[in-house]
Amino acid sequence: MHLARTFGIAVALTGALTAVTACGSGEKPSPSSTKSSGSPAATTPSTTPAGSAALGDYTYLLIQASDVGHNFTAVGPPTQDPGGGAGAGQNFGSPDHTRTISDTIYVSIDPTVALQSESDRLSAFPKYVATPPEPFEIGTNGWMGVGKSPDKSKAVTYLVFAEGRAVVAMEFDSALDDPVMQEFVLDVARKQDGAVKSRLLF
Repeated sequence: MHLARTFGIAVALTGALTAVTACGSGEKPSPSSTKSSGSPAATTPSTTPAGSAALGDYTYLLIQASDVGHNFTAVGPPTQDPGGGAGAGQNFGSPDHTRTISDTIYVSIDPTVALQSESDRLSAFPKYVATPPEPFEIGTNGWMGVGKSPDKSKAVTYLVFAEGRAVVAMEFDSALDDPVMQEFVLDVARKQDGAVKSRLLF
């Protein structure tokens, strides 16, 4: 009788110890489970450029192929958030694919930031056209370079200008011996400037 009671007590103590141990391990999650409970967004650095407006759908700021004229058509769907910042872009092409237009709009938090961003883009001109840019009067602080591509494979007209809190960058490409007429470039640029001016709310 004494032995049986002793054995029963030992079994009970062993069971209680096992239960306590199991409960203790459940109350102390592993380091990996603790990390996974946090929010990844809170620790992941943002890739949105400084001064960019809130990301969203800005494709309504873009001109359409009908605005370009000369039977140009849109090449693919419009893109959103170029370079990770707020804005939109669209490519256009002629029927014979000998002429293309790249139209990109970047939206900033305010006009001051946009103007600074537009000025910063002057350093990028050599990537698109070998000729130094000259000022032109569309939007604010407009600059345009007309000449050959750096690799001399095509004729290029590249321009940038600010309009309010937006920056517009446009590239007109054509055959090396058939540059795009400046009147056509300015007409398309004015239409894009007008679209931004009338559609981008401040």
